[in-house]
Amino acid sequence: MSIRAILFLTLIFLIPLNRKKSTLNFLEAKHPFWQSELPVAHNSAPDSILTVVSYNIKFGIKLEEAIDELGIHPFKGADIILLQEMDEWGTQYISRKLSYNYIYYPISNHPRHQKNFGNAILSKWPISQSQKIILPHAQPINRMKRAATVATIHYGDTKIRTFSVHLETPILSRSKRLQQLQFALSEVENSLKDELVIMGGDFNSLFPNDVSMMVEMCRAKNLEWNTEYLGHTLSRFNFVKPQLDHIFSRGFVHLNSGKMNDPKGSDHFPIWTKLEIP
Repeated sequence: MSIRAILFLTLIFLIPLNRKKSTLNFLEAKHPFWQSELPVAHNSAPDSILTVVSYNIKFGIKLEEAIDELGIHPFKGADIILLQEMDEWGTQYISRKLSYNYIYYPISNHPRHQKNFGNAILSKWPISQSQKIILPHAQPINRMKRAATVATIHYGDTKIRTFSVHLETPILSRSKRLQQLQFALSEVENSLKDELVIMGGDFNSLFPNDVSMMVEMCRAKNLEWNTEYLGHTLSRFNFVKPQLDHIFSRGFVHLNSGKMNDPKGSDHFPIWTKLEIP
């Protein structure tokens, strides 16, 4: 990619975030948070195959469009949905409309939209042991932090440690974004050796070297790259086709995966993967 293209991309990210230079960050691991356990959640024993979805719904704005998309095969009825760029109201709204349990942790009050900004985990199955992992380094202009929301999904008798991740944009240096990922991966190491793991979300891997280095780090922690062959997951730029969104897992057999092209709910494409418990 040319220097001109890199400078253009940098400006695209800088301009909207420079409107306000201070951010209210929520730096407690357990607060604030919102959760819901719905009586419609599955109580019967599941089969061995589950579907996992990840979707960055841009600033949680186009909720009706996103709900429509999540109601289409193969997204419909997914066992686990990982959401990024959400506020508490939007998370609750999607969860109620689609009948999911959820856990939501904001990391900040977004300086541009003046509403909470964070990651959610939705599940057709019970959720426990949730927390927010506050990632190192702040965005250099408005000092906004990033985080991962983590919880255990009880898929029948099987426990799945689940991560919804959102790393900083390339406004932050690659080395610092890799440190953010490494910090999240350290929590994967803390999970039980026989515990199944799912990690997905928006890794902001704008350039090919970002992707290759992040994937290498995940594979070093025995995480399989389930969405390897999906190609680009962002419609925002015409001259570059970045793969920002990924799903990784440990302990599963990967069956297949895919994405929705040209979604209406976001500039990110929702992605999915189907996994089997051996």
